[in-house]
Amino acid sequence: MELVLGYLVWGLNCGPSPDIYGSWREMYIERPRIHFNGCYISKTTYIRHGENSFQDQFYRPWHLIAYYRYLR
Repeated sequence: MELVLGYLVWGLNCGPSPDIYGSWREMYIERPRIHFNGCYISKTTYIRHGENSFQDQFYRPWHLIAYYRYLR
């Protein structure tokens, strides 16, 4: 059961063997993973060019775009 759980969480290439941690249970507790009992919020920000102005050719706006992704 513990072996299957380790492969489900980290895949076949799961890094160091459980010998470093002592057991699969200890490895599962100590290694980083996604916890499914919370809310994850990711904010991404980037800059993009705006359209040139119709009357002023030297004016070129920039837009600061920020969006959020939620995982619950």
